[in-house]
Amino acid sequence: FYLIRSIDNFFVAQIWRPQTRIVENIISEMIFVEYLYNHGVNVPKPHKTLSGDWYLEVGSPEGIRILGIFSFVQGKVFSKNPSPSISRELGEIFAKIHNLSEKLPNKKYNKNIDRGETIKKLMPSVEKLLFKRPKDMDFYTQVGNYLISFYKELKSDIKIRNGMTHGDFHIHNAFVTEKGDVTIMDFDACGVDYYIQELMSYKWSIEKNNLPDKLWQEFLSGYNRYRNLSKEEIEKIPGCLLGKEFSYLCGFAGSVNAIGHVAFHFPGLDWFYESLSKHSKNLF
Repeated sequence: FYLIRSIDNFFVAQIWRPQTRIVENIISEMIFVEYLYNHGVNVPKPHKTLSGDWYLEVGSPEGIRILGIFSFVQGKVFSKNPSPSISRELGEIFAKIHNLSEKLPNKKYNKNIDRGETIKKLMPSVEKLLFKRPKDMDFYTQVGNYLISFYKELKSDIKIRNGMTHGDFHIHNAFVTEKGDVTIMDFDACGVDYYIQELMSYKWSIEKNNLPDKLWQEFLSGYNRYRNLSKEEIEKIPGCLLGKEFSYLCGFAGSVNAIGHVAFHFPGLDWFYESLSKHSKNLF
């Protein structure tokens, strides 16, 4: 990220690592974020170039990088002061995002988030990561097999609603000003997914960072103010929570040699084994 100063405004240039994002997905992100911005959701406004494109190509020693421009956002990251009142407002915001998302045709966007297929693809990386922990791997094989079947079943369940989502919302992806204005950040992982899965991303980030459960309860209260979860969606919460956690481990295993431990805020293999054991209880 680079700060750009004009005479009377600040902007942010986001430059993605080479070969980490498909251009079509970046365009989908820009269109979705602009849609939310135009409908009153506080997100960083994306800007087109003078020629009407959503991005620029810039050279770098490691290859061509894609650059996008967003308006600068004031405030501090929510995780610095995770208050229940702001958490409730975050729930309200995501209810509005999901309501707006349901008005969009999914075929307009070319990124479908398929966690089952991703888990299947990354299981060899998990096995490589855990080559000195064979007992852990036996358990993770059970977890992976369960989740692959779980997400396959979700595909055929029309009562589990889906649409364009943020894709990776957690306590570090919201900025809050001193006046309490909230902006949702970082739509890099956005795509068509289950709305209940999106909520589990936030719930899990609260657990992972040892924050009070009241933050989740307030978030859910705010969400329910504008949008209700169905009985069927509520029943899928344990599986989606486990899926979020295991997907994080899979993503770490697949990318650790490229971007290291710090970017993932990785809590350690012992922690993951204990937490996944807790979240998988009574599921299989």
